[in-house]
Amino acid sequence: MCYRVFIFISFLYLFGCNNSKKEINDTCILIEAQKQTVSCGVLSVWVGMKFKKVSDSKEFVGLIQCPEMYDSSFFQVGKKYFIKGTYEAKDMKGELIINVYSKQEFLIYRINEIQ
Repeated sequence: MCYRVFIFISFLYLFGCNNSKKEINDTCILIEAQKQTVSCGVLSVWVGMKFKKVSDSKEFVGLIQCPEMYDSSFFQVGKKYFIKGTYEAKDMKGELIINVYSKQEFLIYRINEIQ
């Protein structure tokens, strides 16, 4: 009986209860922006920028693909953005990630859409 309860609880944890951190779909404020030091070309360059969710004030790092492709005034500290993204996939092979916050304990999202 205990074995069945353990399997049931494990199933709930893996497939139902732990989805809150896997996606972001929220209005956020940019609190620190980083300059892109390497241009996109053969490699896709992702740059980490620090954001804060408006809904709960939690800070996180958003990986932005090729931020140089946006207008030069697009990323402004203090500006609100609507962000859609997924919790960082560890299999971003063949891509260059510049994240000055990597040694800090922030959630890291791969930003798929920012407005």
